[in-house]
Amino acid sequence: MVNIKWSKKYDKCIDCGTSKRPHHANGRCGRCHVNNINRQKGKQKRNFGGWSWYYDRCQKCGTTKRQHVKNGLCIDCYEESKRDLSNGCKICPVCGVKVLKLNQHIVMRSRKCEQHKKYQYDRLKIYFDSNLNLHDIGEKLEMDRHAVTKQFIKYFGKEVTKERNELIRCYNISDKAIINFNYKNMFGTVVEYDSPNQGRIRLRSKLEFRYAKYLDDNNIDWFYEYMAFPYKGKDGRRRTYTPDFYLPSEDKFIEVKGKNLLDENDIYKISKVRQAGVSIEIEVL
Repeated sequence: MVNIKWSKKYDKCIDCGTSKRPHHANGRCGRCHVNNINRQKGKQKRNFGGWSWYYDRCQKCGTTKRQHVKNGLCIDCYEESKRDLSNGCKICPVCGVKVLKLNQHIVMRSRKCEQHKKYQYDRLKIYFDSNLNLHDIGEKLEMDRHAVTKQFIKYFGKEVTKERNELIRCYNISDKAIINFNYKNMFGTVVEYDSPNQGRIRLRSKLEFRYAKYLDDNNIDWFYEYMAFPYKGKDGRRRTYTPDFYLPSEDKFIEVKGKNLLDENDIYKISKVRQAGVSIEIEVL
């Protein structure tokens, strides 16, 4: 009597005679069906414990470290076989694989491949040594600025990355300052100052220009708008405050104000930052 639960047509496997394994096709259990396919491909038995049932390695790149997917190809080579350069795919300069997102491919491969890691380091070093801000670097590498910072920390260290980003931020603030009339600035418009120590700096008022010249005349090292500090405004919203100057020799910040220009809002935000342990002094000129 035919065992309906195993197969409607057969009561056991026609090759090994078992009915314990599920029926797969043509009267064979799953194992015998695979072995039959192997015999048709020239293999006498299934390749147990190997990279795949049929192949010892990827038929295109030769790897055994990435999983087999189909037709003797690893996952990378299989996905590459479905891609077309006309659809925006790019070729990895290290391994020559066609990928949709080049940077994502390099970042993932750099975790295990030394060649990809070296390529990633050399590429990031170029941008790390440049004057580009994180947003511009992210656009060129197809990453957001947080991912760029994470990669910088990974390859160059946290403290060095922090110092680099702060210096570039200060440079960009000075470089992008708008040279026109500022209705809030009663002492003039933005001034370009050729500092013997800092190079050409764009200062936001003549008051800041006078103070910067005073520092240079007295051989005092300084940075312009060196760091921004978060604080909670009177309306409860998160805001940032950037003091005008930073004196590294004294580790303190200087806010330059004209007479009768120090209002309640300035006093409030300075007091909030001081509560966080930041040393800030007000210079009235």
